[in-house]
Amino acid sequence: MIDIYNLTHGEHIFFRVCSKLNRTTKLILSFYIAGDQASHWKKKGLPTDKDGRMLSHYFDVDAYQEQMRNSEPPKKKKITKNMIKFYKKRKEDRKRRRALML
Repeated sequence: MIDIYNLTHGEHIFFRVCSKLNRTTKLILSFYIAGDQASHWKKKGLPTDKDGRMLSHYFDVDAYQEQMRNSEPPKKKKITKNMIKFYKKRKEDRKRRRALML
């Protein structure tokens, strides 16, 4: 257990640091902080999931999600005669190829 005094907030922070040991090479692989990570990120005002924290470095994720909720859904494309011809031809080609494979 490690006791760290936080100078910015003037409080003591207690946490455990754990590591993983590779038994064949006798090297320490990684360090991680054991305990309640979610409360740590909430105090910092960051998302609790890894992807959200990574994205929050580049832009405001909450503002983006709010913008997406308030925006209108994209309009559907109108089907034109050329599109119908294209899809019919593609369907016939697929049928022809399938028949040749058998």
